[in-house]
Amino acid sequence: MADDLSGSDLLVDLTLADVVPAAAAVGAVEQSALGLGIPAESAHHLAAVVRELVTESRQRETFGGREDPVQVAAERRGADLVVRVSDQRMPVVGETYAGLVSFQLAQLGFVADLQFSLGDGNVAECTVAVPADPSWLDSEQVIPHDVVPAEDDTVAAVAYRAAEPEDAVGLTRLTYRCYEYTYVDPLFYEPTALARSLASGTLQAWVACAPDGEIVGHQALAADPNGLVPEFSKLMVDPRFRRHGLADRLAHDLLSDARDNGLPGAWAECVANHAASQRTVGAAGGFEVGLLLGASPQDVAMAGFTVADQGRRSLVSMYIPLAPQGDRLSYLPEHLIPIYREVIGWMGLQREVSTSDERPTGTVRLQVSTNVAAGRARVSLDHLAPDALVRIAQEVRGIDLSKVAVLYLDIPLADPAAPRAIRIAEERGFFWAALLPDARPDGDVLRLQRLADVPIATDTIQTVTDHGATMVEFVLGERKRAEAALERLSPDAIVDVT
Repeated sequence: MADDLSGSDLLVDLTLADVVPAAAAVGAVEQSALGLGIPAESAHHLAAVVRELVTESRQRETFGGREDPVQVAAERRGADLVVRVSDQRMPVVGETYAGLVSFQLAQLGFVADLQFSLGDGNVAECTVAVPADPSWLDSEQVIPHDVVPAEDDTVAAVAYRAAEPEDAVGLTRLTYRCYEYTYVDPLFYEPTALARSLASGTLQAWVACAPDGEIVGHQALAADPNGLVPEFSKLMVDPRFRRHGLADRLAHDLLSDARDNGLPGAWAECVANHAASQRTVGAAGGFEVGLLLGASPQDVAMAGFTVADQGRRSLVSMYIPLAPQGDRLSYLPEHLIPIYREVIGWMGLQREVSTSDERPTGTVRLQVSTNVAAGRARVSLDHLAPDALVRIAQEVRGIDLSKVAVLYLDIPLADPAAPRAIRIAEERGFFWAALLPDARPDGDVLRLQRLADVPIATDTIQTVTDHGATMVEFVLGERKRAEAALERLSPDAIVDVT
């Protein structure tokens, strides 16, 4: 394992004046990718996206006509190579991210993820996975669902502690035993990158260790790349040790630390085709806040569970309140206020709720990202504005729904213009996906979802509480409303913000 366990490794850091050809940065990025073992075709695809990003930056107007160079940086970030292209030119206001050539290449799978945002200037980040060599795992065994359970004495001797970088190899072995090679996060097949994440704190975790030192359980809080509250995730328990409370103990210890550190809360996405992870999150104090239909590719499978689920898998979204942040003010359309109050009431959070017909002001700020491997795209509004609804419609039309099964729209509820934005989005086929409490410094975020025409099984969705059943029934009802809205919608319809 590498000795350098920093959270990321900077590989390229270039300032491109206009007289410098884009090929200078493109070549450096491509050669860095090849040096990390990324296959030549993937490295060439990454280079093509970076070339377009640099070109698109240079086409933007500069302030006062002055020269404004483009910044290109590439860094090893966990199990990924991330390339950032940024500029300080005129903000992207009228431009549609999803209409850019770089975004279209991302939808063809040239990169694993591409995100645009307005932060310190115009910022774009594209991501490709750095391949690991997990062949050494082939000697491990995927544990079947009918495995002989561990003896009570062995279970009683299990030790619980915070995960350390030195646990990375053991965690990789646990991942393989539970998932073989189907786990969605490639980080857990790359011990060196996993160790970096544990050392940097982007992954905070607890592990359960058998008496012989083997890691047989894991639970983590993973930092959210979009700055939201972290995800309570990565739960794995060796099938031999299940049904002995390991998951509950790991969750208790991990969340106790987080609560002591003032974390507002954590969200979780629990598989809906069996209820084990929902029970664990519920035992940790979590509540159901939504249902993400078709959010997970069908080929993700956990050893030890035999379930029949045709089509993409759905996820029950849950939230664990930890350190209350005080009163919040949220704006919603009238028809969503009852379910919002009900969900907030389950969690014991304090909210003032109101509706509003206020029109947005100022200039829209949003983020757009696409992840073809997961079949998901997201538009996140940082600030509503008169052009926000038109921009949303433009971005939606620019996203190829043959490549993206689910499109998410995140709307800040502290903005008085939120009710109007939600209503118009619902007319365009969006509906409730999940409530994200305290996701922003000023309050909650409502995540809406819009589905492509892909197979999504709903008859195998399981819940474990009355709250969960209420949430599933509500979201499935909203899906029917959204489907009816889409039938009435012209494919060329433009959002009317007048």
